[in-house]
Amino acid sequence: ASITGVVSAADLQVTAGKTVQIVATNTTASYSFDVTFVSGGVKLVGTHGTTFNGAATLFLANAKSVSAQLGDGNDHVRITGKGQSVTLALGGGRNEVICKNFEAEKLQVSSSGGLRMHAWYSTLGALTVTSGSTGVDHFHAIGLRVTRDTQIDLGAGLNVVQINDSRFRKFSLQSN
Repeated sequence: ASITGVVSAADLQVTAGKTVQIVATNTTASYSFDVTFVSGGVKLVGTHGTTFNGAATLFLANAKSVSAQLGDGNDHVRITGKGQSVTLALGGGRNEVICKNFEAEKLQVSSSGGLRMHAWYSTLGALTVTSGSTGVDHFHAIGLRVTRDTQIDLGAGLNVVQINDSRFRKFSLQSN
């Protein structure tokens, strides 16, 4: 008899490499997880039932970047540590991304749904945030440093932008 791992309804398919690829296996599920860049790679930790290839935690040796494609659930992603780049493509749910004590060359976040984006005490080379939502989007920065380009493009709706003690080289904000 063979025993197969239990796959949660909020399981993410992960492919290792210098850039870790994360893909939603259920496009209607809500995913919640931490991305931590640590010495020697990336550590992924699922919360609220999110798993990676069936496991609650996953360490990917020698990874420098993360690229994730999630579905239309209400997704929550937290990022910390020192990496090269993170690209998050979030679906139509109410999504939240928190970067805290994060250092990278590039952070790109897109959401076809509502977005609450928090960037706290982080240093980035480039930052791109795009939301296609017609609801309320939030962008909140404290102690954020962006050394090259910053492009914030929030959706059509009543949006909230709060920036404290932050520095940008080239900054563009659109709120339709």
